[in-house]
Amino acid sequence: MILEAVEMTNIIEFTKRKGLLEKLKCLEEGLGMCERALAEYLETKRLAFPRFYFVSNTDLLDILSHGQNPAKVNIHLSKLFDSLSNLKFDLDHGGEPTKTAHGMFSMEKEYVVFDKDCECSGQVCTFDILTC
Repeated sequence: MILEAVEMTNIIEFTKRKGLLEKLKCLEEGLGMCERALAEYLETKRLAFPRFYFVSNTDLLDILSHGQNPAKVNIHLSKLFDSLSNLKFDLDHGGEPTKTAHGMFSMEKEYVVFDKDCECSGQVCTFDILTC
């Protein structure tokens, strides 16, 4: 339908096409079903890890989509944990962060070293940040 709209030079002619309203209503209904399914999925993640209630749906989607990359989840930690700014990760030979955290920074930029390194692997809601 989008390609057809692009090909037509007169938008009024395009909007007068037969069956357009029904097609748009069908698309809207499908979008609504997708939104409800997504909301239900996000709710299951929030039930599994209640700290996810502190973030918006957009942030939660970003967290879940980068769940295997702790360095990308790092930017959301301040929303999940009070006074925690971010974690300090080990760097590989290419200068990229690994999944091993050595310590954490507070919102006031105070650095606290972990007693032992914290391996942030697996799903994001299973990172044992507080028990490392």
